[in-house]
Amino acid sequence: MNIDAFYQLNDEMPEDIANFANGEGLSERLFDSLFSYYCSTNEMPYGVAKARTGDPYEWIDDKFTSFIEILLTSDGPVLVNSDGYLVTEIKSN
Repeated sequence: MNIDAFYQLNDEMPEDIANFANGEGLSERLFDSLFSYYCSTNEMPYGVAKARTGDPYEWIDDKFTSFIEILLTSDGPVLVNSDGYLVTEIKSN
């Protein structure tokens, strides 16, 4: 997820995101917003979006959990690449 998209989402539904981060699961409103986002950015595989090759709810829950964990466990500033996406791994040359 793009960090700017996350900030926008957090502005729109901070309680839903806080509840999710505290282990309460995806609200319907948060799920709908994330589903739209991940489909529009082609991050979610088509087969999962159509529930043919996977469960969209599980996929979104896993993906957003990973994103939130990076934000919450960061000891310093969160790194983003030039596209605004979180850097989850730093490769050395």
